[in-house]
Amino acid sequence: MIDELQPEWLALRQFEARLVYQDNPKLLSEGYQLVHRFDVSRELAAVPGLPGRIHLEYDQTYEVFHRVSK
Repeated sequence: MIDELQPEWLALRQFEARLVYQDNPKLLSEGYQLVHRFDVSRELAAVPGLPGRIHLEYDQTYEVFHRVSK
């Protein structure tokens, strides 16, 4: 779908970015530039007994990509 829509920006969870790389290695490496990685895994790990941890860990790391001009 990213191929077809060619959005200007992508915000992907880390595992989603890995899936895109596996499916189409050139799509992110040649078509997009990694602009920023948001990672709060250390902050989550620092809070013992955090309720709902599994749900927060699912969204703890995002990678933001910007489409490269062709």
